[in-house]
This record gives sequence, C-alpha cells and structure tokens, in this order.
Amino acid sequence: MLRNGLRDRITVQVDGQLKTGRDVIVAALLGAEEFGFATAPLVVSGCVMMRRLSPRHVPVGIATQNPELRKHFAGQPEFIETFFHYIAEECRELLAALGFRTMAEAVGRVDSLDTAAAIDHFWKAGKLDLRPILEPVVTSMSSALYRTRDQDHGLDAALDCELIEACDAAISEAGASSWSVPFAMSTVPSGPCSARWSRGATAARAFPMARSRSPLGARRAKASAPLCPAASL
Repeated sequence: MLRNGLRDRITVQVDGQLKTGRDVIVAALLGAEEFGFATAPLVVSGCVMMRRLSPRHVPVGIATQNPELRKHFAGQPEFIETFFHYIAEECRELLAALGFRTMAEAVGRVDSLDTAAAIDHFWKAGKLDLRPILEPVVTSMSSALYRTRDQDHGLDAALDCELIEACDAAISEAGASSWSVPFAMSTVPSGPCSARWSRGATAARAFPMARSRSPLGARRAKASAPLCPAASL
C-alpha cells in the first residue's frame, strides 16, 4: 500500500489474542491503527472460558440462556471499562518510553521494534528471518503511515440507492416488487432486507427474482433462492 501511495486511504485493523497494552503497541508499530478485543473483555466481565459454547450450554457468561446458569453471572459493564483504562494507561507508558506523543506517531514505525530478546529467548526463533516484515518500506511516493483521508466511491449515486427507495414499502411489508436489473444489483439492497427481516418465519417470504439484463445473470437468478424479502430484486 505504501509503495502505491494508498496507505493513507485505508484503515488497518488487527485482532487476535490482544490482552495487554504491549500487544496494542506492537500491533501499532507493525502498522495497525484499530484494535479488536474479544476474549479478554469477556473473561474480565465474568465469563467462564469453556470448549463447549453452543446455545443454552454456555455455563457462565453474557450469552447464557439458562435462567439457573444466569444466576451465577455477576459481570458488570464497569469491569470492562476498568480493564480498558488499564490498557490505555499501559499504552501511554510504552508510547512515552518509545518517544511518541500520540498513537498515530507510532503506527508503522517498525524501526522501533527490537526482536533480539525474543529470538535469543527461544532457539528455534533464530532460524526466522523477520527482515521482510520489519524492514521499513522505501518509496518515492508520499503517503502517510496511517489513514489521513477518506475515499469517495460514489455509492450515494449508485442505482442501488434508487432501488432501495423505490422498494421501501415492499421491504417493510414483505411484499412483492419486480425490477429488471443486473444480477449484482441485489447486493446493496439486501442490507436493508436483512436488517428488517433478520429473524422470524417471515424471512422465508420473498418476492420473485426479476429478469436480468445479461443471460448469465438470468441463469443465476433462476438457480438462486432468496434469503429474505426483497433480498434479490
């Protein structure tokens, strides 16, 4: 992305076993600017980690459906709030130790990572060549190491928006509507349909697939089954 001058247009998000402020800083130095937490906040809130987490079998947690098991869950939102306060405080300390004033200054600064201690700690790590990952990108194009501008894909002017507006009544009432559009046109309108009919038996009531302008699209239209009302127009 840096070599093509596109890095400043996108947001890089990372997740997976983030549990400490150090994990956040390492991810930022590798180029991430958004960080996803999952397991750690759940455990902090009082959930019990189990291998079997199917519906009605979650022993103690926010997704427990059994009333008897829910009695054992004593989690509070303040637990998670306190957890992230500690994460933020550790991030501030590490940023200060590295000489950065803001998180944005740390994004993509792979030159601040020191792998010597990690490699020396485990003998197998000495066989890894991390230079392709940790070597700063040299490019003649001027591009920031984090997102600094928005992209305009012109979606507001797409025909899909007109289609959603025209079919608003049909989507709300699970009615019928027929349009002659390209096959890919159902992609964006399927969003409002899913939001309106994500659950319930009414999701099975869909209106007929319209004709497509392309022969290939028409064949696909006949072979596909709509997932929700107006999902395929």
